[in-house]
Amino acid sequence: MLAISPHDRVFILTGARVSAESGIPTFRGVGGFWRNYRIAEVTSPIAWHRDPQLVWKFYSMRRRVASAAKPNPANFALANLRTRRLRNGQVNEYGHEIADFWVLGRGRPEP
Repeated sequence: MLAISPHDRVFILTGARVSAESGIPTFRGVGGFWRNYRIAEVTSPIAWHRDPQLVWKFYSMRRRVASAAKPNPANFALANLRTRRLRNGQVNEYGHEIADFWVLGRGRPEP
């Protein structure tokens, strides 16, 4: 386990695997419909102008899957770390590349 001192500044950047543990498929996951597309083909303004139905289908699937997902141990561990450090007035920065609980407005899981 990594020891984090009260004086350390923490930046945590997670990826798709954290969301995948909650049942949110990765973009290029095995057997996934979206693995045949580049991300820009379904998530950019250019994609919207080219094929709004495809873009809508992609985001509708993401919303449906994310709304049924439940926080996993990694989500709880990150929420716990954030809560402890904020209580102590310590600075934290978090980033996440996948639309999941925070992005969809479900809030972060409580530790």
